[in-house]
Amino acid sequence: MAAGKKRQLNYELLRIIAMLMIVSLHYLGKGGLLGDPARADMTAAGYTAWFFEAFFLVAVNVYVLISGYFGVDARGSMTNGKNVTFRDVLRKPFNVWKQVFFYSVFFGCITLVTGVREFDLYHCFSYLFPVVTEHYWFATSYVILCLLMPFLNAGLSYMNQKELKYLLSGLLLLFSISKTVIPMQLPWDKYGYDSLWFIVLYLTGAYLRRYEPAVVRSRWGAGLLYIGSVLAVFASFFLIRAVYLRTGRLEDLINYGYTYNFLFCYTGAVGLFLLFKMRENTGLERFRRPIELLSGATFGVYLIHEHIDIRSMWTGWVHSEAILQGSVLGFIAHMVLSVLCVYLVCTGIELIRQKGSMTLLPALILLLYPLRHASVGLDLMDAGYALGNYRFFDSLNEMWKLATYLANITGVLLSKLPYGDRWIGMNVYCGLLTGAAAAGVYLFMQRRYGQKQKLFCALLFVAEITALSLCWAPGVILYHYLGYLLMTAAVMILFAALTKESEREKWRYFVAAGVILGLCVAVRMPNVTYMALILPVWCDCFWNRGSAVRPSDKDPDDQDRPAHLNGRTWKNTWFGMLVLRTLYCAGGYLAGLLVPLAVICARYGVAAYPQMIASLFGMTDHAADYKPTSMVSAMFGDYIWYSPWLLLFAVYLLLGVFFFRFLGRRFHFRLFYFRLLYALGLLAVLRFCYGRGMFGLDYSDYFSMYKWLTVYLLTVLLLCAWVLLNGKKFGREVRSWAVFLPVIILVTPLGSNNGLYPIINNLFLVMPVSVVLFCNVSAASGKCRAADTAGSAFRLVLSFVLVCTVVQSVLFGIGFVFHDAGAATARAADSRIELQCGGAGTGLVTTPDRKAALEELDRYLYQNDLNEKQVILYGKIAALAYLFDMEPAISTTWADLDSYGMDVLEQELERVSGAAPEALPVVIFGRAEVERIADHDSLERQKLELVLDFMEANGYRRCFENDAYIVLAVY
Repeated sequence: MAAGKKRQLNYELLRIIAMLMIVSLHYLGKGGLLGDPARADMTAAGYTAWFFEAFFLVAVNVYVLISGYFGVDARGSMTNGKNVTFRDVLRKPFNVWKQVFFYSVFFGCITLVTGVREFDLYHCFSYLFPVVTEHYWFATSYVILCLLMPFLNAGLSYMNQKELKYLLSGLLLLFSISKTVIPMQLPWDKYGYDSLWFIVLYLTGAYLRRYEPAVVRSRWGAGLLYIGSVLAVFASFFLIRAVYLRTGRLEDLINYGYTYNFLFCYTGAVGLFLLFKMRENTGLERFRRPIELLSGATFGVYLIHEHIDIRSMWTGWVHSEAILQGSVLGFIAHMVLSVLCVYLVCTGIELIRQKGSMTLLPALILLLYPLRHASVGLDLMDAGYALGNYRFFDSLNEMWKLATYLANITGVLLSKLPYGDRWIGMNVYCGLLTGAAAAGVYLFMQRRYGQKQKLFCALLFVAEITALSLCWAPGVILYHYLGYLLMTAAVMILFAALTKESEREKWRYFVAAGVILGLCVAVRMPNVTYMALILPVWCDCFWNRGSAVRPSDKDPDDQDRPAHLNGRTWKNTWFGMLVLRTLYCAGGYLAGLLVPLAVICARYGVAAYPQMIASLFGMTDHAADYKPTSMVSAMFGDYIWYSPWLLLFAVYLLLGVFFFRFLGRRFHFRLFYFRLLYALGLLAVLRFCYGRGMFGLDYSDYFSMYKWLTVYLLTVLLLCAWVLLNGKKFGREVRSWAVFLPVIILVTPLGSNNGLYPIINNLFLVMPVSVVLFCNVSAASGKCRAADTAGSAFRLVLSFVLVCTVVQSVLFGIGFVFHDAGAATARAADSRIELQCGGAGTGLVTTPDRKAALEELDRYLYQNDLNEKQVILYGKIAALAYLFDMEPAISTTWADLDSYGMDVLEQELERVSGAAPEALPVVIFGRAEVERIADHDSLERQKLELVLDFMEANGYRRCFENDAYIVLAVY
């Protein structure tokens, strides 16, 4: 149909109905409702299913008839005097292929990443080459038909009605009538699942467009043709089945009529098509918008629900097979509701792809991407410790309860939601928080920088996927991710404030950012260092010191101010703006800090928070790696230690400058060949890096990405320094980002003893903003005289570092599972946990060895009612309290953690010792860790000896042990 013409709503409605029929066919066939047609005990619902199968069977033929009806006058036909060009031939099949390829790869990646489908070379080929592998048989045949459409149209333009009728009759005789009347399988018969049959349908549609059929000239005649054909198909099934049941013959021909090239299926499709051809549009005009919206998404509905990894699953989600033994009315109601639900969900996804390909769809992917490992991995340490803190919050050690108060409260609230009492449920809820941070940043950056640049939007999306892939810590550790989420929100608000024109509006943003940063301290007390984010605000005031003017000159809103308030005052100077903005931020900061502090004081007393702070600082006496000097040296130590790799790339960059600038000009070779040779040299550099141990290909280990990330972070810091040193070349926004990024990179690791790992965990803003900086610095280098020298080398080397970082990071995100490396490759069917003591771990996938040891321990505790007692855990097995729902007897589930002081353990063990023998807790040791601790002198060894002395004093005996755990109790 020509561009600009209104769509004919009767055919758009027919397209929708045809797709509903196709979904219904798949509901019946793949849902197991048709079953074996030769079975003798078919129920009334079974006969009804076969009847509806005949009723819906014409849908595929109708879909192709519509293509023939409108395609005969499509662009590229010689009917309008134009020749067929190569572009005309490829335009329609390429558009179809793009949509097919998107859904094939999109859902293929989801199933691979989430573990629904194990990696298989054949399936990967079917994802990447969906047409040639017949991932979707209809799409393969339809793409071939689209390739042939211009040639078919060109041929049709030379044929009159009589010639076309003869051609169509001959094709029908060959491909439909012969197979209908001959009771055997013909060698060339593909049941209509091929492009040859589609050509027949296309020519039929073209004939119906050009000529009025002599046989059917009324709506009643078209309706009778459709109904009569459906009844004929069903009658062939019913009669041949009756013959088979009586004689035992013709079993292979029972459902022979249920094929697309069966004559009655063809005539039924023609009848249904003509029924809508004769319908006027006037009654549908009021529904034009929803009909056009739904009809435009029909092909997407097919591609989604018929994906190779979904087609056999969605009928199980709606429990279609279970309805077969019920009543006919129940079966019909279930079919209608199921088909409508599937159709509407798939339509929604397709509309998101169409309308929000650069906004909603990437944001939705980012939101859900953290759920890829929601059911994979059992971390007995950090994640289990965090979950135990949420479940046993009331008995939690007061120092950590208050130091991470807002994170713990958030965890407690999430655990009250549906399925929040399970590990997988908490993974989902906390993963959505992480995904929301990435999606929010993407939408923020896309709105500012990617409105008209699809390629730049794609770069931002890849940057955010990379950032999410590098979230190595489990999402349930909320004192990480809740703090990062709030920090990210505060930075975006501050940046928005700095880029607003109206000075009057900015104060709200500064106050809001301050409130959020104040709340960060309640999430995790060391987050007090986030106040350093005031630095970009100060820098912005200083940069604009020369442009401080009267408010009325800068802000139209100030025109109405009283005259005595206009003019240059100290508030209008850069220093005055700095003071005011600082006060706004500080006021908000105090508000965000004091509200949770007031709640803490009301619940735990005025002295509780100061005591917690004193305990944190006192903790460094026995946990030296938490000392400020240790934390700073750990961070900068990695930068210094791995900087030679950056130096290697810098040397190659300088060689490139020399190579381009001097040798290229001297020998007068074309620059293109130098660039190609220089780019190939980067492959040699990559091989050198791999050979010298810069990275590995085991993506279950940090080593695969850590050094690349260190080089990347150093590169970002250098880019920021370059922008600040050459500020006149860059705009205000770029300079502001060049201050924000170093603050985020340098502040995030403070308060942690994990070196650079915290900032690797918090790249939600750093990754996409570094893309903006890279593009701006590249553009600036391209404007200089030596654009063919330094600029080319710089862009190639920096692109190389970024691409390698992205590849290693994304693969790391797919293959890494925190503290449970083998879980990512474990077979889900063999490694899902089922525990009797509690349901918190139900459905989690772990390694077979860990599953076996844990379930053996579970059986023993359950059979001896030990799971009803309190527990003391030692040996990096904090998760057991959460998994078995056993309340800790002391104020922690991780007694061997360095931050849990020895004096606190001694006091709490003395308290527990006073209990009656039957009330004494169970003690469970992590065998491997306890045996390791016993071999050296450390704080862990001293605490272990305290626990051993406690057990000896109270008469504990070893009652269970396996390869992973030792249980001791008092009898």
